[in-house]
Amino acid sequence: MFEPVPCPLIPACPLCAGQLEEGLAHEGYAWLPEPIAEVALIHLEELLHAPQGFARRPLPLARMEAWLHGTPIPDAVRALLGAEARPVRAFWLDKHEEENWDIPWHQDTTFALADALEVPGFLGWHNKAHFYEAQAPGELIARMVSTRLHLDDVGPAEGCLKVLPGSHQHGRLDPAEIADRVATRPSLHVPAHRGSVLLMKPLLLHASDRAISPRRRRILHLEWAAFDLPGGLRWAWF
Repeated sequence: MFEPVPCPLIPACPLCAGQLEEGLAHEGYAWLPEPIAEVALIHLEELLHAPQGFARRPLPLARMEAWLHGTPIPDAVRALLGAEARPVRAFWLDKHEEENWDIPWHQDTTFALADALEVPGFLGWHNKAHFYEAQAPGELIARMVSTRLHLDDVGPAEGCLKVLPGSHQHGRLDPAEIADRVATRPSLHVPAHRGSVLLMKPLLLHASDRAISPRRRRILHLEWAAFDLPGGLRWAWF
């Protein structure tokens, strides 16, 4: 039986929180200082029991709420965003031999919302069945953090994340600006071990290649915010 264990480092350790904040501010990404415990990872796998056929899909947050509170992830994010920080969207990413893809350079610029309302700055609405998705204002996106929990070791051969460090500092970019930065600035691969957690600013330019190894690359991607939405909009929760 999985028993939640409070994190001994975050936010009680100012050094750890300070290093995370500095990494996110300058590079756009940073690592939690300790991996998630193996017993917690096994419990998450049992909780999700995601079939291999679903390679990229949204997940119900309510189902994972208790599990998350037994990990250091919420405390780490709250040390950065404030006490009101909460997960507002979850994705399950599972790259494997039958489901392989590449993702071009981009920023994460959409919000998952409960209702479609006409609010200034929110554009390009799409009905996603369980929620609505819209392009959000850059100033709100900049106040968010994403976390990527790795359930497998992953490197370039498995199509790991690629990032353009510091690119989040320029706000929302149009396609021409993205192409220019990718062509003129060095990128790097971000390999990871099972249990490691990457914190990332959504406006950081990132991409991934098709895997050339048949090993799986499973990731739980969560988006976090500590603010209420304008104009009566509500975060989707299912």
